[in-house]
Amino acid sequence: MVRMRLTPHNLRRGSVFLLKFLLVLVYALGFAVVFIFFTPTKYNLGGNGNIMAGFFYAFLFSMLAIPYDVFKIGILRLRELRLSLMLTIFLTDLTAYLVLCLITRLIINPGPMLILMLLQMIFGYFYMGFANGVYFKLYPSRETVIVYSNSEWDKDVAKKFAALDERYTIRAVCKEEDGYDAIVAEIEKYNTCILGQINGDLRHRLLMYCYEQRKRLFVMPSVDDIIMQSSHVTQIGDSLVYLVRDRTISLEQLIVKRSFDILFSALCLLILSPVLLIVAAIIKATDGGPVFFKQTRYTRNMEPFEIIKFRSMVVDAEKNGAQLTTDNDERITPIGRFLRKSRLDEVPQFFNVLKGEMSVVGPRAERVENYEEYCKVMPEFAYRTRVKAGITGYAQIYGKYNTSFEDKARMDIYYIENFSLLTDIKLILGTAKVIFKSDATEGFNSSFFDDDSSSKDAGSAATSSTDSSSTDTSSTDSSSTNSTSATGSTSKLD
Repeated sequence: MVRMRLTPHNLRRGSVFLLKFLLVLVYALGFAVVFIFFTPTKYNLGGNGNIMAGFFYAFLFSMLAIPYDVFKIGILRLRELRLSLMLTIFLTDLTAYLVLCLITRLIINPGPMLILMLLQMIFGYFYMGFANGVYFKLYPSRETVIVYSNSEWDKDVAKKFAALDERYTIRAVCKEEDGYDAIVAEIEKYNTCILGQINGDLRHRLLMYCYEQRKRLFVMPSVDDIIMQSSHVTQIGDSLVYLVRDRTISLEQLIVKRSFDILFSALCLLILSPVLLIVAAIIKATDGGPVFFKQTRYTRNMEPFEIIKFRSMVVDAEKNGAQLTTDNDERITPIGRFLRKSRLDEVPQFFNVLKGEMSVVGPRAERVENYEEYCKVMPEFAYRTRVKAGITGYAQIYGKYNTSFEDKARMDIYYIENFSLLTDIKLILGTAKVIFKSDATEGFNSSFFDDDSSSKDAGSAATSSTDSSSTDTSSTDSSSTNSTSATGSTSKLD
């Protein structure tokens, strides 16, 4: 029988688990109170029924909390953690209320559930702040060494680590040309190391050193790494080999995905049809211009198609040539600004899905000019077209509007290589959270390009579109560009 030792590491892990368990327990008990005292029922469920109701709510809450990352205490930023919790509470309570109405065959007074929801949100707001504080007490900021190459992507990711000072304290910053011995001398002093896309031989030696010395290691992945990570282990005789499949999504998966696309798109268009008619009327009444915006994009196998969106900019927004969409862009109409923030401008793309040109979930449909320029800088960008373009996707959920195209390409390739219908459902659920994240729709800050000539060159080559959020122009996460000076560092993130 295996016994768990009472070590400091296990105590910390147990404490974090207890924080998550208490959150679920408090909410389940709150629902049990509403169920027992405020729900009329025709069934004599007794004590066992009340217990089952509590378990049902706990299960439902947990199943929704997982895709919304509610349990990533100490990992997500506090603001995003609270937003995730609020959405989970809303969806859980709404679903639980509808289930209660079904089992009682009555329209139950929603008052008690609404009061419960309000109390849960207030409690959750403060509890998440408390839980995050406890997490950082248990897991202090890790003293970290960054080893990076001269690539701009390496520098950008390193700056994002440096911005998370509550989790990583950058003690040394090394370049690959410093050499193995000098870099190891710095790594030896601290417990965490971040490796960029450095020389393969040097990376291998440093990886082995960190593994042997039990150092926490973060590796900025190349596209090769992502593809190999999703490969399958097989045996050839008595030798272990990795199998990288030529077709990442099987025929059976494609059939299931297409069936889901048709059903989901038809349902969304049916439910949202009154909203679509109202939006179309407002756009037409605003300036008399066309309701829809159409533009040629690439989908699977680089097949061109015309994407359909609600027009959110003035007519002839690019009469002076293609331009980047920036914050407070004067070309965006008042109704267009609302459509962008609410993502309603994207809804007509469900017609593209029904026509078979797009999927509900997949890489962002890229305009032709951008695609060609990105492939010049990053040839692996073309791998995104191994599947159909999507309305939402991995890069849209976990990235931002102005996330660099290199980062988005890595995210999309990871999605393609690890496809599953469950992942698609998780990303669809996560789309609701993105709507409430203001930084997800922010434009490109042109002043940032002035500070980074390489990013400017890559970004200026990619032209913007006149629609809401389709321009995946090369840029760095503007919220993460503050370089932190490293104490005792061998160089700076210049």
